[in-house]
Amino acid sequence: MKLTNFEKETIIRFNEAEKMAVVETCNKKWKKRLRMIAEEFDEAQLIREDEYSVTYRCPKILLLVRKPVIRTEEQKKAARIRAEKNLVKRGKNFEHFM
Repeated sequence: MKLTNFEKETIIRFNEAEKMAVVETCNKKWKKRLRMIAEEFDEAQLIREDEYSVTYRCPKILLLVRKPVIRTEEQKKAARIRAEKNLVKRGKNFEHFM
């Protein structure tokens, strides 16, 4: 049985009294990030894993909520130029990525 996108939830649970949080997710990026965190920090532990989701227990300080970065057109243009120069240095064709 395949889950729909609506069924693929990410749930983060914590309270003010404890320093740990529980994160349950079906999201591939979150699964990868949590696995990397658990490899680097001993405090983060895999609690449960099945074919759809993983559940980790980790310190709340490792979970970050931030506002998105909003770039001006000038900043976007400068980033494109830097990326093109880096690709040219590596001998790659920039148009291939467009």
